[in-house]
Amino acid sequence: MTRSTLSLTVLLIAFALMCWLVPNALLIGFAGAILAVGLRALAAPIVVKTGLGGGWAVLLVAVLVALVLGLGVWASVKPLSAQIQLFAQSAPQALRSLQDYLSDFPWVQQQINHFQPERVISAVGDQAAGMAAMGISGTLGGLANIVLIVLLALYLASEPSLYRRGFAALLSPDLRPDGMHVLDATGGALRGWLLGALCAMVFNGVLIWLGLWALGVPLSPLLGAIAGLTSFVPYIGAIAAALPAALMALGKDPSLVPWALGVYFVVQMLEGNVLTPIVQKQTADLPPALLLLSQTVMGTVAGLLGVVLAAPILAVAMTVVQASYIRLRLEDGEDAETVQAEGRAQPGSASSIRP
Repeated sequence: MTRSTLSLTVLLIAFALMCWLVPNALLIGFAGAILAVGLRALAAPIVVKTGLGGGWAVLLVAVLVALVLGLGVWASVKPLSAQIQLFAQSAPQALRSLQDYLSDFPWVQQQINHFQPERVISAVGDQAAGMAAMGISGTLGGLANIVLIVLLALYLASEPSLYRRGFAALLSPDLRPDGMHVLDATGGALRGWLLGALCAMVFNGVLIWLGLWALGVPLSPLLGAIAGLTSFVPYIGAIAAALPAALMALGKDPSLVPWALGVYFVVQMLEGNVLTPIVQKQTADLPPALLLLSQTVMGTVAGLLGVVLAAPILAVAMTVVQASYIRLRLEDGEDAETVQAEGRAQPGSASSIRP
């Protein structure tokens, strides 16, 4: 066994063991890397135009982002809290409207009659204390994870060369050029995916808000904000965002439900056929079937965090595979310019970042 083969084998075994033993820690680290890529991309123009050091530029960007988010939260707390309160008040009426609507279908009514709500309420009441404790524990754990992700991102973005050298030290000397190439390619894939995700969030949130507002659906600003945030998770997020909109439309007028769902469908079609081709030049093209499979697997293994990170993980995996494939073709003696040209023809490809 050669030194390079041994080095790569040990790394793969170590990575597999970490995936098995501490998958959540790896996902938190990966989330920190995504945020670091975003901070570094925002800091790059500041470094070029001002000559400021990379670490200071990242810190400046982090402070500016925190200020913008803080001002946004402060400005939206009052209207959003009012919207949430109205949603809580409107939900029971919407559920009653749903029950009245379903009562027109005898077979559905039979299933409802078999349902005993008092038994469910009693069971929930018996477990309320435990559920409350789990909710508090989960909230505190989530906040701790967010703080950890932010700290990891700041450290990674402030001095990426330190961690690049550490990664290179894990590889045998003959593998280091290829390792750095793959690392650069994955960074490009994450930047592209992050750009596409942010564009989709703004696009979906604004258009769905305007569409629901035009239909007269209550709480359209809140529903638009929910749609924008859930767009971070492709496909599944769109379905989850459409449910409260359908509920609100049903509470006002059952005939509005198909129109409200139609707004979500049209916006999704516009995103896929208008927005995606525009930003795809900088983003990774993820096959829908592979993405859904990735979300299913990651959700089973790591829960909600796995579902949220399934798309960037798939983008990185495809980039690594493609970079390795191109390298193997070069080793087989194929023309380098031909291989690189084929790679550049695919949006978001690893080969678009040459070593």
